[in-house]
Amino acid sequence: MQRKDFTSRYGGSGFQSSASTETAIYAIWDTDPEFYKEVVYVGKTNQGKDERFKQHCKDKSLDEDDYRSTEIAKGDWTPFETATHEQYGIGEYGGKGYLWNKINALDKAKWVWFREPTGAPHNKKQQTKLTDGHFIPEAF
Repeated sequence: MQRKDFTSRYGGSGFQSSASTETAIYAIWDTDPEFYKEVVYVGKTNQGKDERFKQHCKDKSLDEDDYRSTEIAKGDWTPFETATHEQYGIGEYGGKGYLWNKINALDKAKWVWFREPTGAPHNKKQQTKLTDGHFIPEAF
């Protein structure tokens, strides 16, 4: 895909924003003894993991006693950084085909596009903060 195709596709992306928000990445895991501590979902929230967990349980008719939520990462991140950390968690715990996650937080094309240092619609803050090695591209 050529650069101009990416520009038209991602030109209005929230990943261009340099505004950061305190965000948590969390994992929901099954407490059933047969599957004890098996992670079933990875997500992000800025409302607190416990509040978001209760919403998941209500939306999916889950018994809160059968599942737990654990914070796996937290930071003051841009939308791109948040998606990067969430995608890392999704990949670490088996990927969208294994987890309940229906979509990836970030696809490989967007990750490459928004981390590129030249020619892409991104900002300097995103370039420097993502050098911590926390993201594994193979998570896609």
